[in-house]
Amino acid sequence: PEGAFDENAEANREQISSTVTAILSLAGINADPMQDPRHVLLANIFEQSWRKGADLTLEQLIAQVQKPPFDKLGVMSVEDFFPSKERFSLAMALNAVIAAPSFAAWLDGVSMDIQRLLYTPEGKPRVAIFYIAHLNDKERMFVMTLILETMLNWTRQQAGTSSLRAILYIDEIFGFFPPVANPPSKDPMLRMLKQARAFGVGVLMATQNPIDLDYKGLGNMGTWFIGRLQSDNDRERVLAGLQEAASSGDMDLAQVKQLISNLKSRVFLMRNIHNKGVPILFSARWAMSYLAGPFTRQQIALLMDERRDAARTRATVRGT
Repeated sequence: PEGAFDENAEANREQISSTVTAILSLAGINADPMQDPRHVLLANIFEQSWRKGADLTLEQLIAQVQKPPFDKLGVMSVEDFFPSKERFSLAMALNAVIAAPSFAAWLDGVSMDIQRLLYTPEGKPRVAIFYIAHLNDKERMFVMTLILETMLNWTRQQAGTSSLRAILYIDEIFGFFPPVANPPSKDPMLRMLKQARAFGVGVLMATQNPIDLDYKGLGNMGTWFIGRLQSDNDRERVLAGLQEAASSGDMDLAQVKQLISNLKSRVFLMRNIHNKGVPILFSARWAMSYLAGPFTRQQIALLMDERRDAARTRATVRGT
């Protein structure tokens, strides 16, 4: 992160915690941030590097796991807290991740720089799409957590504003923001929902089932678009979320329940905290789509060929 570590120590430590959790999950390790020595060690390595203003590669991280750049963790020696034999096992688990041939793809492409992803070198705004359908579950979680933490860090560097500066849209939130479990992506997602609006960054997420969303997150979403719900559980979940609004006396919950139960295809109910009274019903316009479904790796490569060649040309021109 830019700037002195202590200028935003709390936010930096939150980013470290989520990043370490994501890295460990990529290696198949589910670690408690407060008690697991593996998580504590990696978090301290990150913090020491960031305090020095130094980047940290996975190779450097693995090396420092075996030979930590400090002697103590808390009041205990590193060796007593996390013996070298167990540190070696952690290093081997992380090394297995980067040693896999498929990991080579992670070392290529555009860096995770939100400013560069949202704006061209000439300053023109653009859309950046992260396509993760072809990844396995662990890799998807790693990418989502990395995107959220990087986006959150960029957001906090912006000046406060009441205007919309950027929007983060997540198509199908299932698995990343569950109501009961606590995956690596959940904490930064909740922080985005609570804090990003003050910096002009909006968050839009879609799901086929409201039960996929954490109730704390629902409470921080000012606008809901509710479509046709197939199950009673989904309807009850939405109505439970609307209960607070109904308790203020500006919403007839029984009427809303009737509206939700009778929604037709392409008809949505909008609940907006700025609009008092009965939620608004509206119809989505009819549109024909020729989308064939998820892309294959070959299709992604074909779509990106032209842009990839253009990026290489720009890099060559800058190099000369």
